[in-house]
Amino acid sequence: MARAELALKLKPLLAAKAKEKQVKGGEEKVRQNSAEPVKVREDLAKAAGVSHDTIAKVESITTHAIPAIQAMARTGQLSVNAAVRNRERLSTLHMCRSWRSR
Repeated sequence: MARAELALKLKPLLAAKAKEKQVKGGEEKVRQNSAEPVKVREDLAKAAGVSHDTIAKVESITTHAIPAIQAMARTGQLSVNAAVRNRERLSTLHMCRSWRSR
């Protein structure tokens, strides 16, 4: 998870590069070989040495999971997949409890 989190810190930089290429895309009618598309998630995954799905899962964990799940995933007590599954279960449990307390 640590490598993926480090790679996610590069996301704003790569996203800005992709947006810049997207804006310039309409200016040129002939596509050049050097005008390859920027695939942000794939580039981050390659930099971290993980799959693009792992990047998406780590991003989900860091933005949506409770701090306890995040800490367990960072220390290796939970795998990335287990952290995502637990995050989803806890969200469902929280929604059920919120609904019952009405």
